[in-house]
Amino acid sequence: MPSLQIGALTFDAMNGTVDLPGAGLQAFQRPGRDCHRARHIGLRAAESRVETIKFVATAAAAKTAREGYKAIRGTAVTVYDAMGVQVDNVTVLDVTITEQRPVSWNSVTGAAGVKLAAAWTLLAGKQ
Repeated sequence: MPSLQIGALTFDAMNGTVDLPGAGLQAFQRPGRDCHRARHIGLRAAESRVETIKFVATAAAAKTAREGYKAIRGTAVTVYDAMGVQVDNVTVLDVTITEQRPVSWNSVTGAAGVKLAAAWTLLAGKQ
């Protein structure tokens, strides 16, 4: 299984993928005309939402992970998703912690730990 990464950060589970830039169309309508038209708007990518889960051993490790998430906001990174796709030049627009809770046991750490789930908003640039 490929490594699940956003930048240098690794995860135990990842859901979603990054939308790649492609040629786009924009539909528009002229006032007073009974029709519509479309025009090419160039290479653009839509914002992508990727959800990640990471299991860590302690609450202190969870705090360190959250600080790492915050540190890469606004930077361009490389993303390796669950399908093994590598996407370069991806800007991290935002990251939101969606869940942080203790777990009594998990197979990743082999002991008690903390589950840290996050939702990432990513935007791919020119490849």
